[in-house]
Amino acid sequence: MSKKGEGTFSEVLKAQCVKNGRSVAIKCMKNQFDSLEQVNNLREIQALHRLSPHPNVIRLLEVLYDQSTGRLALVFELMDMNVYELIRGRRHYVAEDRVARRERAALHRPWPPLTLRGFSATCTS
Repeated sequence: MSKKGEGTFSEVLKAQCVKNGRSVAIKCMKNQFDSLEQVNNLREIQALHRLSPHPNVIRLLEVLYDQSTGRLALVFELMDMNVYELIRGRRHYVAEDRVARRERAALHRPWPPLTLRGFSATCTS
């Protein structure tokens, strides 16, 4: 396991699945949650379920909730870069017709860079 990044509400770790050996990203939430219902009502989880599957939205593989401690971790496919890194490395703009209107309508706030897939980013697993 290695740390990939940290934000206000979570930190992201790179890990390897013991079942299939695939590399994954685990987003460990810093807040604690009182119930599974509270976890399922998180906007991030609801939006990921509504938008999936979509080629530009990262796939949520598993939700890990430990009721005794209130800890929550979201397991995602591991991407080779985040959106910030993708944009920083681009030399041209993304064409308007490649921007999906469904995502913009569904989200009311910007998502952290590790949440959305880059248009040319591919899974490293």
